[in-house]
Amino acid sequence: MRQKPAAQAEIGRSPSEQFLIQNWNWDTNESHDTQRSRLIREYLRSTSEPQEWEDAFRTDRDAPLPRVPTGEEKRIMFDPWRSPHIRKVAIQCHLQLGAQNVWLRTHYAPEGEDDSALSRTFLDMVNATSEDNMSDEEDAPHFILNNRSQLHFGQDWEKVFEVIPELIGHINRLEERLLPEQSVNVKMEQASLAEKVASLPDGTVVQSLADCDEVHMLQVYAVQGYLLVADAEALQTGLFKLIWYDGRGGAIRSSTIEPSEARRFRRYTELGRAYDCFDYWTQGFIDPKYRLDGEYRSVVYGL
Repeated sequence: MRQKPAAQAEIGRSPSEQFLIQNWNWDTNESHDTQRSRLIREYLRSTSEPQEWEDAFRTDRDAPLPRVPTGEEKRIMFDPWRSPHIRKVAIQCHLQLGAQNVWLRTHYAPEGEDDSALSRTFLDMVNATSEDNMSDEEDAPHFILNNRSQLHFGQDWEKVFEVIPELIGHINRLEERLLPEQSVNVKMEQASLAEKVASLPDGTVVQSLADCDEVHMLQVYAVQGYLLVADAEALQTGLFKLIWYDGRGGAIRSSTIEPSEARRFRRYTELGRAYDCFDYWTQGFIDPKYRLDGEYRSVVYGL
């Protein structure tokens, strides 16, 4: 049974909001926007959170807010941060991460210029994925992020995690943000890959194994979710950028996808078959950190 956020998830109910309330420094010389971004980045790096924060979020817990935000805190901390619609998407992501497509528009007309044509192009692309009328209902599996004032990221799509940290999922041990260290499957894949690396002829670069099954599976284990991103190129070509991201908010792989395929892609993803059923994964661009000779050589591949 799907859980709903408690008390209509009033402001301060989500763990990320409690983190802001509890850690806000009114005496800092930072601007409010700078402090908010810094605190959310700290939240995403946190290794634990008080259980009362999560208890207060769930309908099956009769828990009061750990700290009720004042009117000034709402005005300063939260109103500029995310609109009611963006917040609704964040709440649903916290409850059911990965159960929905998230369409993120990051390119907008310059401030002061008419954005209606670009907005219409984006919404036409989104609507092409739907077999029925799109809806903003709370339990709809589709979430459209289209807000010039709060989501104008350009190529820096990763900034969405500073607005919706809930896309990363529940706070846990940082090590598990990339791979579940205790997973038997992870250890088996790493051991098998290590054997293949050891058997490489002298002078053979390890990256030559980039397409082996073990590498693909370890990357799949690192996936926290995916986004359908409409940046300037996407709005020009009519193809969404499909980005799989990890628990640290970085890209693992990226590809492009026809708008008409996005709805079906989500269904296959729910079945754990996204990269098996499409060429998007295998033909996608691998982020340099996830190369076998990249930054995550040890933490992901065990090499």
